[in-house]
This record gives sequence, C-alpha cells and structure tokens, in this order.
Amino acid sequence: MTDKLLRIGQVVDKIGLSRTTIWRLRRKSDFPEPAVIHGSCIAWSETELDDWIRRRLMRRKPALSFL
Repeated sequence: MTDKLLRIGQVVDKIGLSRTTIWRLRRKSDFPEPAVIHGSCIAWSETELDDWIRRRLMRRKPALSFL
C-alpha cells in the first residue's frame, strides 16, 4: 500500500480544523510534521494523519451511559 500525501487544503478537509489551528498545533509539536516535496511544496502523510486522529480519539473521555 502506498501512502498518500495530502496538501494543506486536503488536510483541512480531512481533519476539520482551520489552517491556522493546524500550524499552531504543528508549532507546539502536537501535529504531524509535513514532508517537503520540492522547494516550498509540502504535504502530510495520510497514514500519519490517521494515526494522529486515532491517538486523539483514544485520549477522549468515555461518554456517560444512561441506562
């Protein structure tokens, strides 16, 4: 399986956060680092983004159960 590389617009669509929020999280080392494709062209690994999402979901508190 080949890892897909996503540009910033695709990352915004996938994650649901704004560009500004993504860069703030990245600056705090709380978001995957992009890869430099060529010059100023950068992209994120979709697999790394999926892993980041999975880790965030695992940290959430369990929902209250109303039985």
